[in-house]
Amino acid sequence: MTDLPLAAPPAAAPPCLQAAGVQKRYGPHLVLAGVDLTLASAQVTVILGENGAGKTTLMRVLAGDLLADAGRVMIGGHDLESAPEAARKGLVYVAQHPPLAPLLSLREHAQALVAFRGLDPVQAAADLSDLAGVFTLAHALDKPVRALSGGMAHKAALTLAFLAR
Repeated sequence: MTDLPLAAPPAAAPPCLQAAGVQKRYGPHLVLAGVDLTLASAQVTVILGENGAGKTTLMRVLAGDLLADAGRVMIGGHDLESAPEAARKGLVYVAQHPPLAPLLSLREHAQALVAFRGLDPVQAAADLSDLAGVFTLAHALDKPVRALSGGMAHKAALTLAFLAR
């Protein structure tokens, strides 16, 4: 019997998102006071709080729309402050008021996303069709966003987030 070299165990994937000691102030008002958060891939997390509790500020800091005054945010093992391009590569953030162009349809938004992200257009078209079915938007693919209800516009933004992978 020969001795076989032992294979190293696979390296554990870094957390999908990790925040450590995140603080944010607006003037003298401390909005985020040392937030620590670790999210694994395929995990659903709900952030609840009263109006003005800092939920939107936290999401904007985690997405890189706002810089934290202290602390660190890591996305997929990349530091959001020192390597923002690498960190944001796998990030899609759907805001409370998604920035959708009111005159463009969901299909036109998807085509722009395909070009911007360098996605396979054939696969993206198939994925868009599937996602439109999941979010009950098949009938609205070619309507301008301004013709959609608020809830449908949010579903359109989620469709685009999933399409972006």
